[in-house]
Amino acid sequence: MSQRLRVAIIGLGSIGERHTRCFQATQRVDLAICDCDEALCATVQPRYSIDQVYADVAGVIRAQ
Repeated sequence: MSQRLRVAIIGLGSIGERHTRCFQATQRVDLAICDCDEALCATVQPRYSIDQVYADVAGVIRAQ
């Protein structure tokens, strides 16, 4: 039995984007991204086909 993990990447700097890429590559997670820079989110979201995008941590927590 395989269970998908729910993961939120908080901050999309170079390390955050690397984590996003690596988690997405496993195909074992439901991934969300969060960054206060909306332009950065708009760039990263389609690159990794992310469905859940948040501008603040409170939004991530409320969604869970």
